[in-house]
Amino acid sequence: EYEEVEVTKTKTRTKKTEIPIIRCGVPGMTEEQLIAAEDDESKMRGIDREVAETDEKRNELESYVFESRDKISSPSSKWYEFLSAAQRDELSNILMQTEDWIYDHYDATKAEYMDKLIAIRPLGDGAEYRASEAS
Repeated sequence: EYEEVEVTKTKTRTKKTEIPIIRCGVPGMTEEQLIAAEDDESKMRGIDREVAETDEKRNELESYVFESRDKISSPSSKWYEFLSAAQRDELSNILMQTEDWIYDHYDATKAEYMDKLIAIRPLGDGAEYRASEAS
């Protein structure tokens, strides 16, 4: 049933071949190109940072508008009892105008968003102060 078979191992041979290497100039950038590329990268990082900061300020303004609207919306809300009906109406109108401005001026600068927030924040800060004093 079994058959005997002779197994012979073959030797592996390594053959070395010389391959000539020919240089065709220096790879990479020159010193001037490297400096120019680093300057460009630095400018792009600055632009990216400015875009991110602008988005953050837009979000901050929009959040303030939504949160303030919630705080004056109903008799059980936080600022409701600390503002007269006329003050609530005025604040509500300003918040609506600000929200419309945000959507109409989506390409506004960071400074413009900050100016808008600085302009409307005092309107709610008084009610916030009175609410915190009462609690």
